[in-house]
Amino acid sequence: MRRRVRAHRAARVAHAASLPETFPRPDGFDLTQFWTRWTAEFEASLDRLRVTVRLPKAGLAALPAVLGDAEAAARATQDGNLHFDDPQAACRRLLGFGPEARELVADTARRTAVRY
Repeated sequence: MRRRVRAHRAARVAHAASLPETFPRPDGFDLTQFWTRWTAEFEASLDRLRVTVRLPKAGLAALPAVLGDAEAAARATQDGNLHFDDPQAACRRLLGFGPEARELVADTARRTAVRY
């Protein structure tokens, strides 16, 4: 199996330990080029479902906790858009805003079911 450079989300690392083993950097590896390409590919893969939200101040304050991502919360605060991988992920996250959000999602689902 050919080994290649991979990136992992640091926030998901639960434990790390320094080991005595080392590895050779691949010939011609350029970290800046790799990171630029990898970041663009990763961000493009996340932008599958855009949801525009209008939140009161309490909702904006809750964004980092609900999304689990301060950077995504900051972007949403600026443009009102949240980005999700799929509808299920959007539903799980948006329901984290509490009873008002649950009622709104349920009402929207009922109206959508009647329409279609």
